[in-house]
Amino acid sequence: MDVIIPAYNEESGIVQSVHSVRLNTYPHKRILVVNDGSSDRTLSKLRYYKRKYKADDLLIINQQNGGKAHAINNAL
Repeated sequence: MDVIIPAYNEESGIVQSVHSVRLNTYPHKRILVVNDGSSDRTLSKLRYYKRKYKADDLLIINQQNGGKAHAINNAL
């Protein structure tokens, strides 16, 4: 199962969101977070989280801002 999280300037809650999904007991999940051109620290917080927790189930996609629909389509 893949979980797609589009993120635009979500530095205040993105780590909590990702961590919450990772705690879910559903087997064989992959989390795709699409950073949609954030101008805050969303991307750096995601990268730090991935390194700190060795989150192999977390894929971070970084793109220029294109909107939520574009972010979801890019993840698909």
